[in-house]
Amino acid sequence: MTAALTPNATSHRPQLRLVPTGDDVVEPFDLTGWAVSAAALLLVVMVALSALALGRGAFWDLAPDRAAPAAGATITARPGDTLWSIAHRVKPDQDVRALVDDLVALNGTVIQPGQEIRLPLRP
Repeated sequence: MTAALTPNATSHRPQLRLVPTGDDVVEPFDLTGWAVSAAALLLVVMVALSALALGRGAFWDLAPDRAAPAAGATITARPGDTLWSIAHRVKPDQDVRALVDDLVALNGTVIQPGQEIRLPLRP
């Protein structure tokens, strides 16, 4: 910084003020280039995480199975399945309370991934 004397219009005495020079001058920060780079990086990370989640089957239960299994058949329990979710797979657009009762009667109340779940003769 350099001190400079400048005339003061309201007084006869000069006014002392600091004037930035050389290394003291701060250049404005270009935020637009940085923001575009950060947004592009964020997009790439989000796409990569989504692809990883899809590959591991994280969204498996979001889409209902359209082909309901035949009565008297079996379904293999997947990780995270419950008797309610299996009943919704068998009857995707119907009330499943009676079917859940039938599943409990056939298979018990606790199921494990990989277990063959028996379906009732009347789904």
